[in-house]
Amino acid sequence: SIESFTACHEGEPTPFATHICPYTDGETLVQRWDPVPVVFSIAEAIMGSYITIMYIKRISQVREWMWYKIFIVMSGISFGFSAVWTMHFVGMKALLLGNKRIHVSVDGGEPVEVYATVKLSFEGVLTIISLVAAVIVVSVGVTLISLRDLKSEGFTWDTNEMRIAKVAVFMAVSVGIMHYLGMWAQTGKFDMEWSAGIIVASVILALVVCYVGLKILFTKYIVQSVQNQMLTAVVIGLAVASVHYTGMQAATYKFKSTRRDTIFSVWVNDFGSVYF
Repeated sequence: SIESFTACHEGEPTPFATHICPYTDGETLVQRWDPVPVVFSIAEAIMGSYITIMYIKRISQVREWMWYKIFIVMSGISFGFSAVWTMHFVGMKALLLGNKRIHVSVDGGEPVEVYATVKLSFEGVLTIISLVAAVIVVSVGVTLISLRDLKSEGFTWDTNEMRIAKVAVFMAVSVGIMHYLGMWAQTGKFDMEWSAGIIVASVILALVVCYVGLKILFTKYIVQSVQNQMLTAVVIGLAVASVHYTGMQAATYKFKSTRRDTIFSVWVNDFGSVYF
């Protein structure tokens, strides 16, 4: 089998005898995907969505402002961090840039044919901003849909169409903001060109699927059906994954012999760069 070898990156030569980069400036880097991280990323999105639903269920039962606010924040963290942010970077682990094959040898051994892969890294400040933005936007959305009289008995939210639509917008926006901030945080020997049409399509897709998931959730009422909660988690988790993998098609990677930096990595001299 042909394995991948990071042949085009910054720094000292690798343990291989010759440091080879077969790509030229401006050449399009073909995207390849490792299926294992893809599966794990989708599972992470579904699990994060399910945990969020459990917190929303608790919000419907509390009668103290302190617990109400705690569960609002926990909902934002579970969806923004687990379902969206973690899913994104697990999914990015699956991305392999470049499909040219080269022959390399280790310690003077027989040459082995491998894919020459361009290394991806992530600038720390933008990566953190993408997480904070996702958590805040989701927390606001959950607050909007869960407004009620805390002293009332039972599940009494006014989950009308407008509320469901509002929280669907907030969830879709949180997914979009996180994804494209995370994409912007990428650094390496490449430039990125963007397709505005695919960006818009990915956000619209997130909006539609989030709305469908929330409609399922609140039409049957979350306190009555575990199956309904699981179905909703799958629908919303797939919405998150669909935005990520659709949004990835919005970017075309072009090889560049000098490193692509973000404004923050220039300011902080690559402080906190996250390498996968």
